[in-house]
Amino acid sequence: RHPLAANWLRRDFQTRNDAQVAWPHLEVAKLLALVGNVADVLRIVAWLVIVVAAAGVLVALYNTMNERRREIAIMRTLGARRGQILGIIVLEAALVTGLGAALGVGLCHAAAATLGDAIAARINVPIGAGAFAVDELWLILAVTGLGALAGLLPAIKGSTTEVADHLGPMS
Repeated sequence: RHPLAANWLRRDFQTRNDAQVAWPHLEVAKLLALVGNVADVLRIVAWLVIVVAAAGVLVALYNTMNERRREIAIMRTLGARRGQILGIIVLEAALVTGLGAALGVGLCHAAAATLGDAIAARINVPIGAGAFAVDELWLILAVTGLGALAGLLPAIKGSTTEVADHLGPMS
């Protein structure tokens, strides 16, 4: 009950060989500072992976534009406008990346459900596989938007396809 009783008790325990004193609020703060830094680094690495994947989508779509120029020219002769072609290609990029992100989140939850008991038994950390966080939805939306942005350059290339140059006989 005395204001200094905690310090006296701590001093008494520090002199013993079979006990150790820890101030929970200090130890938890140290742990959170350490884990917080690691979590920030992992978050940055995850965003770098997402940007590299978006660049992969951009390169893949850009390279397929040469193969798809005949199809695009046929669509243009059937009445599709440049804006519609642009929209189709951007939508394709957004769908591919959005479905990939949703599949990735789903696979992570499936892995957590499958391995959750083994992880909990090994390191005493329970993993809730069924709980979806709002951040996961934002992640899927952000990746979808980034994919649509990555598809913009190939879409511009595809929408500027000249009809007459690509409707001739194929060699």
